Amino acid sequence: VTGIPAMRSDAVLLVITDASERERRWRAEREFVDNAAHELRTPLAAITSAIERLQAGARDVPEKRDRFLGHIQHESQRLNRLASSLLVLARAQTREEHPRAEPIPVRELLEDVALGLELNPGVELELDCPRGIVVRTNRELLEHALVNLASNAARHTDRGRIRFGARIDSEQTLTIEVEDTGAGIAPAEIDRLFDRFYRGPTEERRSGFGLGLPITKEAVEALGGRIEIE
Repeated sequence: VTGIPAMRSDAVLLVITDASERERRWRAEREFVDNAAHELRTPLAAITSAIERLQAGARDVPEKRDRFLGHIQHESQRLNRLASSLLVLARAQTREEHPRAEPIPVRELLEDVALGLELNPGVELELDCPRGIVVRTNRELLEHALVNLASNAARHTDRGRIRFGARIDSEQTLTIEVEDTGAGIAPAEIDRLFDRFYRGPTEERRSGFGLGLPITKEAVEALGGRIEIE
């Protein structure tokens, strides 16, 4: 609110400007920086570690050299996908661009996510998704959200199983579920899981900044969906 007094009277002009859109854009820019720092850190650390191993002598052993070069290639590809995903997400947050959509076979996507998981010994992975289910959406954002959820499930499940499920209801709505037999989440924590920088008691000793689930929520909402935790 800006007040402009008149020159020769007691009158005043009040100019009221709606700054909501400007504030929303500033907030989206700040959130993008947080997202990028969090998500790009993991593949960069893996690449750096592999290079250090090669420099320490692994390059002289063909088997080790090929293994670490494979790590670098894999993480570099992941880095490219993350960068592309974050840029699309940033544009979606500012409403400047809708995510590009294409037909995605859901079971194949879930299989790709499953291949990248590191499960604890004794944990089984169950895939409950009929072949033939296709959704028109942005693959990078959907895969990004699923990888975050699946990684959380793998990290917190010491025994039992992790289940990926997908189904289409009578209204042609796609539901994807990531279910595990881990320790679970205290009811008091559930309402805060999507808060930025919030880390529950079980996460306090782990690395990370409490941004994984908030980023997942933003990705799902950018696709026009919704996410729930039970």
